[in-house]
Amino acid sequence: MSGIKITKRNDVYYVEGWLDELSDLQPLLKTTDAPLRLNFRGVTSINSIGLGGLIKFSEALRDRPVEFLELHPVIVEAVNIAPLTVGGQKKLSRIKSVFVPLNCTGRHPISLPIQIKDLDIKGKVIELPAIHCERCFAPLHLDELGDPEDFFFFLVAN
Repeated sequence: MSGIKITKRNDVYYVEGWLDELSDLQPLLKTTDAPLRLNFRGVTSINSIGLGGLIKFSEALRDRPVEFLELHPVIVEAVNIAPLTVGGQKKLSRIKSVFVPLNCTGRHPISLPIQIKDLDIKGKVIELPAIHCERCFAPLHLDELGDPEDFFFFLVAN
């Protein structure tokens, strides 16, 4: 039994569950999709063994075209600590979007995917796109995750 479930919808592989000692990403290496599009929104937990497995998987991808989509915050945190999570510092462009928990001044939590290309990056400063709460129309900001520069550290750390 695996700690994760992998399903394919359209041209995207959805990875869901916990990345741990029971997780097996190796079947994805046998696919011929180019680019290999991986959605990690459903990965809600990762332990050290799961992180090691994800790093080995990313290393095995070598120079294969890969797109990481809607990375869950636990995966973003792993990338911030160890860029090898997606293949190393030179492969960070594989990350196309992240799933970001947001909040407004009215405390209406919402999580949305944000495209990396939509971020306004000026040096070491990152601005989120202008997004407003659908309930109270107040601006949305990162929910308890610090500044955008902390959450998106992998984009400004060099």
